[in-house]
Amino acid sequence: MSHLQLYAAGSNARGQLATRDCEDAHTFTPCSFGDLTTEIQPLHVNSLVQIACGANHTLALLKRSTDGTTELWGCGDGSKGQLGTLPSSSSTTEFRLLSLKHPFPGYSIKSVACGWETSYLVLAKPQEDDVVVSFGSNDFGALGPSQTTEIAIGRVNHVQLPLPPSVINTKPYKLTVDSLSASVHHVIVTANIFQDNQARTVVYGWGACRTGQLGTLLKSGRSISFSPNPVIVYEAPLSGQIASSAVGTQHTVLLDSASKIFSFGSNRKQQLTGVEALKNVTHIGCTWNGTYVAVLDGGQWSILATGDNNKGQLGSPQSPDASLALPRAVHFPFTTQSHSLIKFACGSEHILCLFTLKDSAQPKSEVWGWGWNEHGNLGLGHTADVNVPMRIWSSSGDSTQPDGVNIWAGCGTSWISCLS
Repeated sequence: MSHLQLYAAGSNARGQLATRDCEDAHTFTPCSFGDLTTEIQPLHVNSLVQIACGANHTLALLKRSTDGTTELWGCGDGSKGQLGTLPSSSSTTEFRLLSLKHPFPGYSIKSVACGWETSYLVLAKPQEDDVVVSFGSNDFGALGPSQTTEIAIGRVNHVQLPLPPSVINTKPYKLTVDSLSASVHHVIVTANIFQDNQARTVVYGWGACRTGQLGTLLKSGRSISFSPNPVIVYEAPLSGQIASSAVGTQHTVLLDSASKIFSFGSNRKQQLTGVEALKNVTHIGCTWNGTYVAVLDGGQWSILATGDNNKGQLGSPQSPDASLALPRAVHFPFTTQSHSLIKFACGSEHILCLFTLKDSAQPKSEVWGWGWNEHGNLGLGHTADVNVPMRIWSSSGDSTQPDGVNIWAGCGTSWISCLS
């Protein structure tokens, strides 16, 4: 029987890697779940749905094999309530099952996200609107609107999303949340509102907004620094739909169903340069100061990058100061004929890519990474930055590493889930 395992590397000051210590891991190390084993399978789950990372805390969303329900686990720093009401201490060096008290009985956790010291969940229940809740730090209005001025540590806050004028609130409607993206201090939620057999995609945001990452918000003619109340960042026409969102520290990028990109916020590091002109886009991602785009053209994939490159984040062999057109292609030492791109993941200032090998008789995978590596987060055994993609995990050839099936990247951390 196959066993599902999770490995992590990188920053670990508060135990956010769940390796039962607080030392940075310069190589990929098995994560621990409670007092059981490093294998996720014995916990009666059949999939690891999502990993989300804050400054020093991590959330893991697991799905149970018995009934398909989800469980929320967490590790690392919980001092601001970002791990809910986790008992015994303000931090934990292994994943613990989190118990959250919220006024939505019968709802299950659909997706998760983390800001700097804040956590977010999307809750879902059949025949009901999806719900967004938050808990943890309220810096820059990160928790969203609250009914009280004093927010207790670990208290779950309901983030109410306003209806756009195009939706008639006196008629029945259904709201579903399709994506939830959080950066250091701002949050983007993409929702679909169904009414009269029509679907409207509305993008909401709250938190830090001085650089326009939530669109243009003014008070007395001047930009405001943050908004605790969700605002409508973008509403797609009825013929369109937002497929995904990605956020940096001061910018926001949206991808619609027609492969068109919309961008908001700071371009000081050229993190938005040229992205709206790109075509055939299939996936988007953001580091703190960069934007990354997967393009599929004529059956050939490529990853284009723009933004800060002082740590080699753009993944090209030229020097960081090279004056080249942006976005530009990430340089891989192989062709699209040998590797199929499954997914890429953006961390704070490093990037991971998951590939399957086309010429392998059995399914084999590789993970490649590049960029900022100060905490050993690329798992290469050192802390030097990496300017071009390097293979950091492989189940091919003579490797004894198990087959990688998913990847995530956080604040100086990297994560690989595997089947062995």
